[in-house]
Amino acid sequence: MERTRKKLDPHILRIFLDKTTLYKVGQAIQIRPYEWATIIGFTDYIHAPLHPIVQKHDGTVIDLSRKR
Repeated sequence: MERTRKKLDPHILRIFLDKTTLYKVGQAIQIRPYEWATIIGFTDYIHAPLHPIVQKHDGTVIDLSRKR
């Protein structure tokens, strides 16, 4: 990380590293105890990478970035 500052924008590098280790489209996640859903997208991937749009097994779509 230290050596890359001379060649790469540290903010862009940080975003890249965060995104490659967080949620990905198609990944199954647990949204409640005993309830799983599949990530189908993001409302704002840059600013809210931990709040994906998910689809439950019954077909219900939930945007986890919106307050309930």
